[in-house]
Amino acid sequence: MSRIGFQDFLKLQPRRDAETDAASAVLPKLDFLPNRMAAELHPPRQFVNVASAEPLTRDMTLYTLVPDAERGCELLAPFIPGQYVSVRFEIGATRCARPYSLCGPASRESYRIAVKTVPDGLCSVFARDHWTAGTKLEISAPEGTFVYQPLRDEKHILAIAGGSGITPFLAMAEEIANGSSDRSMTILYGCRSAGDRAFGERLDELSRTSAGRLETVYVYSEEPEPGQRSGFMDESLIREFLTDRSSVFVSGPRKMTELVCGILQNIGLDRKHVRIEVPGEAGRLDAYPGAPKTVPERVVLTVRMRGEVFTVEADPKTTILRSLESAGLVVPSGCRSGICGLCRSSLRRGQVFVPAGSDHLREADVLFNQIHPCETFPLTDLELDVTAYGREKEESDND
Repeated sequence: MSRIGFQDFLKLQPRRDAETDAASAVLPKLDFLPNRMAAELHPPRQFVNVASAEPLTRDMTLYTLVPDAERGCELLAPFIPGQYVSVRFEIGATRCARPYSLCGPASRESYRIAVKTVPDGLCSVFARDHWTAGTKLEISAPEGTFVYQPLRDEKHILAIAGGSGITPFLAMAEEIANGSSDRSMTILYGCRSAGDRAFGERLDELSRTSAGRLETVYVYSEEPEPGQRSGFMDESLIREFLTDRSSVFVSGPRKMTELVCGILQNIGLDRKHVRIEVPGEAGRLDAYPGAPKTVPERVVLTVRMRGEVFTVEADPKTTILRSLESAGLVVPSGCRSGICGLCRSSLRRGQVFVPAGSDHLREADVLFNQIHPCETFPLTDLELDVTAYGREKEESDND
């Protein structure tokens, strides 16, 4: 070990000061491999064009999205089958996002999403009426945890899908059929009729080429087909295809998800073997058990965002998130189901209603009055702090 003499030690600080004064005021641009990989695999946003729009059913459309090289997007971020992307919408004064499962083969050249048109739905109707070949969109990186994990899940997947809930399972089926996964999967696909069955021909083709590792069973609730099952997802049907070595993945409307979860609990299946896809955005207040019968016609939300204060009038029968978006505020959101935590905010004053089992808050969040605006209804005037971007004109700060 070398030693520094006392006189040399006294010169250290002056020398450092001189070197600092002589250094450039411009920070060097350092290009670290982990940073490059993170930017490529987890971009904050991606720019895409609609390449095609194809009808799937009478109320569902399949959109193929490709990178928009003109806006700097050369390749799309890779995804794991079962994940989703959030698509940004600008509809009048409303700035919002909606999550859609990636339903095509895992590819970086294109994504595929299926959008089901909901009567009076804001974003699904807008997509149906405005998205055509060449439409430019902004989307998130792939998100979500509704994915197969070899160290956690069993080799056999019992996939229970309802309606548009089939979308994440199509990507999983593609992976099984092309041999990149050694697991097997049985899909119980519930829909009203053959006319409401999305991806049926593709699922049948994948089943034929999967060497017996993929099977799709259709269950029609309203217009049964000859030789096909009819009715609803019930305990006997689930028991028929559930094995001792199965993990159960459930994706579909909230009511179906609640029904199936109750059946699995009655069967006694360990919760660690059950995966639930995000059920989608909360509906109207009066749709939930335990909701107040009488609420004010309007309430006032006082919102603090990035040092500014906004005042928003809100309908108590719709979620806080929707009211903020309708007022032109840009609030981060992902799953819109109270799971991802992107919209987590601090409730400073007021009373709210949260449907049972939908907030997914941590114990610390509850202790410190955190809420998920996407799953929370305002019952009185509120004050809350939102981690957000403010109005759309401020979003250029984040470009």
